[in-house]
Parts: sequence; C-alpha cells; structure tokens
Amino acid sequence: MLSYSRGIAPMIVAATIACNAPVRHQAAPVPPPSAAAQATPADATTDSPAPYQGPAVTIALNKNGTPAATVKVTFTTGGWELKRDRSRVKDTFGVVHLTFAGPGPDDMVAQVMQEKTWEWESSEPFSRAEVWVRIARRGQAPPSEYRLAARAP
Repeated sequence: MLSYSRGIAPMIVAATIACNAPVRHQAAPVPPPSAAAQATPADATTDSPAPYQGPAVTIALNKNGTPAATVKVTFTTGGWELKRDRSRVKDTFGVVHLTFAGPGPDDMVAQVMQEKTWEWESSEPFSRAEVWVRIARRGQAPPSEYRLAARAP
C-alpha cells in the first residue's frame, strides 16, 4: 500500500484533471497571398547570357513540313525529370524554356546514362528554334535564370 503526505495528493489530482482537459488550438489568421507570391517560377525568370553548364541537350526540327521539334537530353545519372515551363513561336522562331529537376545533394542515384525526349508540336510554323534550360535540385529553390542549351539550325 502506498502512502503519501496530505500536501502531495491534491497536486496529483489537479495535474491529472489539467492534463485530461481538451486543448483547443486556434490558427492565426493568414493574410491573402500577394501577387508576387502567386506568380509561378517561370513568370519571374530571365534569360541569362552566361554559358550553359549541364546535361547534353540537342534539338532537331521536323523536316516533313509539320511545325515540330524534338528535344533530347542525356543525363549522366538517374532521378532526373524534364518539365516544360513555356514555349512560343514568334516570326518563325521557336523558343522553349525547360526545367531539369535533378536529385538533391544527398540523394542516392544510379550511375547510368538516361536519355529523356520532349516532343514539341506547334500550330505556328517555325524554321529555327532555341532551348533555354534552368537546373533545379530537389529540396532547393529553382534558379531564376535560364541559359541557352541548344539551337537549331
């Protein structure tokens, strides 16, 4: 049988009651996002004159008369994704902006050559094209600058 002094027993009962009481949390009001916060990363980017340093990129124009191009990228490791941010044709000149999302600095990846292809077909004809690329790593913010990776012809 346990024994305790009179001073301790009321504190134990009070602590038990306080711990079993329901706790209600109220979230602080969140202000509406600003226009800058709503902008997509492609909206706040620029084309940089700095040289491209990344995986090999090629672009081939369709010779059959259909306004189309094929972009091929060769990655030296697995774990990469290719995402089109935007593409446009102006005065028979096609421009595409891509983001390559790669493994983070601590990710484990297979050391194999991996080729990814992106097919681009346009309603407007184009006879020349450029591929602008930015490289993002998982877990890090993507850069705001694209760099010229390939041009045809």
